[in-house]
Amino acid sequence: MPRQPGLNDPATGPGAVRSGLFVALCLLPLFFSLGNHEITGDSEARYGLVARGMAFGGASWWVPTLLGEPHLTKPPLTYWLHAASLRALGDNLWALRLPGAVCGGLTLGIVYLLAHHLRGPGAGTLAAGMLAITPLFVIVHRLALTDPPLTLFSTSLLAAVVMATRSPNSARWCLIAGLAASMGWLTKGPALLPTAAAAVLWLLLGRSNKNKLNLIIVLLVSLFPLAGWACWIAAKLPEAWEVWRFQTLSRATGRGDHPEPWWFLIPVFFLGALPATALLPWRGPSRNFGTSVSRTVQMFRGAQAPDPKGLWVLHLLATLFFFSLISGKLMSYPAPAAPSLVLLITAWFTERSRQTKTSYPNLWQLFKILQRPWFITAVALPSAAGLVLSVFTGWVIGLCITAGGWGLAGLWLAGWAWKRRGPDAALPLGYAWVLGLLTWTGLALAEDGYAHRSRLGPVVAELRRATGLTEPRVYTVGFTDRRLPFFTNRPTRRIDPRVLPEVWMALPREELVLLAEPEAWASFDADPHWDLDSMYEVVAFHVEHLRQEPRYIAFRPTPR
Repeated sequence: MPRQPGLNDPATGPGAVRSGLFVALCLLPLFFSLGNHEITGDSEARYGLVARGMAFGGASWWVPTLLGEPHLTKPPLTYWLHAASLRALGDNLWALRLPGAVCGGLTLGIVYLLAHHLRGPGAGTLAAGMLAITPLFVIVHRLALTDPPLTLFSTSLLAAVVMATRSPNSARWCLIAGLAASMGWLTKGPALLPTAAAAVLWLLLGRSNKNKLNLIIVLLVSLFPLAGWACWIAAKLPEAWEVWRFQTLSRATGRGDHPEPWWFLIPVFFLGALPATALLPWRGPSRNFGTSVSRTVQMFRGAQAPDPKGLWVLHLLATLFFFSLISGKLMSYPAPAAPSLVLLITAWFTERSRQTKTSYPNLWQLFKILQRPWFITAVALPSAAGLVLSVFTGWVIGLCITAGGWGLAGLWLAGWAWKRRGPDAALPLGYAWVLGLLTWTGLALAEDGYAHRSRLGPVVAELRRATGLTEPRVYTVGFTDRRLPFFTNRPTRRIDPRVLPEVWMALPREELVLLAEPEAWASFDADPHWDLDSMYEVVAFHVEHLRQEPRYIAFRPTPR
């Protein structure tokens, strides 16, 4: 007779309530106050403009277009996701960022299910909980970028490859791996290479795996959708080849955008992937060198299938090596490696728990590491300094460091409580984790409150009201802000108000608005050879957040 579900079953009663609460808390940092902070950086502004053109401007969904010009720096899948969300939910920042947050939620689900399948329910909770408070993961998935879907498809690909080597129904998992790889190529092109290379190398290192050849063939076939789209675009726009050459070869050799030193992403990843990276130096195959080498080899050459820990290690190394090798770097690039690091740390701790055969030893080992004296000096104090720096300078990176540090400091306090009061303490780890989540929500509110210093949306809205222009041609004097086109729907540049080239003079003067910083305009106006007062008139506009700090002055050309 089948057992009837009871109150203690995971799917019903208190178990279901706890599971639902855990899922909701994991998603809280991703979705809380998602649309209340302004466009962050020119990348998010560009992606938003392209998606808006697809959703409302009549632009082609096959040829990404930025302000009427083809924009072929990335494949189209991310733009499709953003455009579909805007079309369904309206032209607002919450709708624009929703696909990234949803990708983050799905990635958390995959990490939980995979860790649960490999190591048990405790491992699933530990992995998903750790990833949910990882700064690099949270910040990237709260923005409208290509990295959130790339992280989702990379994690899906790795999970499907692992399952294909273990499940009797390998054909289904091979198909899922191919679909995830195809979506990854269509999201960011060559950026999926570290994931694909790690998966192929892991399969080749495995001593016995009948699905090895099938998976490699599937990964090769997954390139076809991107290749088909690229060939179709190149047939219509031959200049696309030059754009793609610049995006790959030029950025790799140092002639592209965002040049940084080779080591740039290492500290970014270490700080951004807290708390997992804080645990990395303290856990490994073994402290003994000979045993360590032996177990590392076995990590890649299992009897039936290679150990998934080897795949996580390969993916971490491949991602950091690939993006460190190229010259153009952004801090969001190593985000796809965060789930692999979390899965690796979880596997190490749960592996130790099976060896010692104690109850909840993974938590105990975690606490033993986090209670060390170096923890306060290396994490908590820099985090407090980061909070002070962010409050007084508006430096958002300080908030990121603070969030990870506060979460770690909470874990340290939890470890101290566990050691003093024993395992019967009221779930100190859970309290510490909730502290980390609450820290994220507080930082989101703080960002909404004082990040007004960089808000351009209210400025442009007030300019529309003051000038009566629906889409003013706004150009900047004394500063450059590449987010302006997102709010004006027109190209913008930094110009000198004293010498307007013919291209500027040919513009309809009644549509031209100059947005200047007061100090820069005063320096231009001090030139005795130019009488700017006779050339331009001040536009009277007022924005609430500029009351205490008048950052901009607006001017229009005087009538001819």
